[in-house]
Formats: sequence, structure tokens, C-alpha cells
Amino acid sequence: MNGGAWWEYNSPLHRMEVTDVTETPECRVLTLTCLDSSQMVLWRESIETRPQGLFWQGLTTPGGYWPEIRFDPPLPLTPQSDQPEAIYTFYGLERRGDDSIYVHVTFQIDGYETVETQAGSFSDCLKMSMKYDYSGTFLPPLLAGRSVFWFARGVGLVRFQMPSGQGRLTRYSLGAKP
Repeated sequence: MNGGAWWEYNSPLHRMEVTDVTETPECRVLTLTCLDSSQMVLWRESIETRPQGLFWQGLTTPGGYWPEIRFDPPLPLTPQSDQPEAIYTFYGLERRGDDSIYVHVTFQIDGYETVETQAGSFSDCLKMSMKYDYSGTFLPPLLAGRSVFWFARGVGLVRFQMPSGQGRLTRYSLGAKP
């Protein structure tokens, strides 16, 4: 992902755009701003880019609707394998202000599919499912349940199905090269 890159979807999550890039000795950290169709900010995510893929550091919402949420260690966002039927798990903490919640995330590579969108036809999209479970918490879940994501090589997320909604890519720009 590069600064200035953006993706638009036919869903309440209308647009994601890379609004900042910070270089650290260990990785690049991107700020991904998520907007609705009226261009109101829904939330901002901090994403680490590493050779192994993208990792979610956390998110903030405008006006403090949710406290700042941080993942320790950062949560994988992109497939850690491209082999069909591969399963991998993540155990960590979701930190919300002074509270911490243990999370268990199971990822599975479901195979490859062609995805048709308004932005075009994308062949050989990697289909990944993610199941997010909380252990013994009194806090409301943020990401509970099963989600499915389709990634097109060189483009990124082209389709998603989550408990909160679904969408397909309508337009995108990959921005300037770093």
C-alpha cells in the first residue's frame, strides 16, 4: 500500500484511503482512514507493513465513540499463507483503554475464486475466512463472528462479508509509489 491509495465499496464502509505513511526501522506504519458515503470518518486504523504482510496495530474513532483499541501483538490482516486449506491462529490481547481482552483468531485459506465487481473482474482472488473469538469478557465484542475476505494480487481487498455487512470494490487507485 502506498500513500494516496484508496478503495471504494458498495457498502456502508464506502471508502478506505491511506492518509499517512510513517517509516520506522522495523516497518512502515500506514494510517488507513475509513469513510462513509458522505465522507464522514468512521474510524482510523494503524497498519504495519512487514515482509510477512499487513498487521493491524489498532484503531481510533472520532469523538471517542469507542476508546482507542490496540492489538498486542498486532493482528494479522492479510493471509499468512497462500496454500488452500491452510489454517493459522492468532492469540493476543485487544486493549481498550485500561481494559484488556484475550482474543483468539482463526484464519483459513478457503481457496481461489474469480470476483466480479463494478471495478472489474479479478481472477485468482485468494479467499480467506477469519473467526474472531473473545474469552471471558464483559466488554461488547468489536469483531466477533466469522468474516470472509477476497484479496486480488496487486489490488488488495476486492470483496468482504462480515457480520456487520458486506461489500464489493467499485473503484480504486493504488496511489504513488513510495
